[in-house]
Amino acid sequence: MAKFGKDTRVKFVGGELHIHTTGDDKVYRALGDIIKKTDDLRIPFERFKPVWMDDIADTFAANGTPVPWPDLSPAYAARMHGGDTTPTLRLTDTLYDSLTSQTGDTIWQVGPKTIKFGTRVPYFIFHQEGTATMPQRAPLVLSPYAAQQLVQLIINYISDEAPL
Repeated sequence: MAKFGKDTRVKFVGGELHIHTTGDDKVYRALGDIIKKTDDLRIPFERFKPVWMDDIADTFAANGTPVPWPDLSPAYAARMHGGDTTPTLRLTDTLYDSLTSQTGDTIWQVGPKTIKFGTRVPYFIFHQEGTATMPQRAPLVLSPYAAQQLVQLIINYISDEAPL
């Protein structure tokens, strides 16, 4: 916990904030309040959940993003899909549903500084990481857009009702 006074230094990853005030206790009290809010980010993390789930739906719709998923092998597509046009990784939609909406297979846990998100669908890991015989088609990727939205939610949370 940072303690603010007339001459304060706060170290962050990648830099340092140096604040020197003369006679305005309100400024360093406000900065202390803002820093304190960063001790528990569960509120913006919960607000992020639908953003991330929508982003994963976009990943499925794009057949992988930012890295496109490899096409199914012709033999596998013929055997499993029987020539229909079911999108990749959507044969039963069990995996898709667990990553894009809240189901019994969805894992979503937030702590003060962490988000744990995933699925209990057992074959997820084979798609996420690939295998010796199956290429990687990672459905769970934090896109630059989703990362930017998470940062914005945190900034909004920290600055909401800031006494400055």
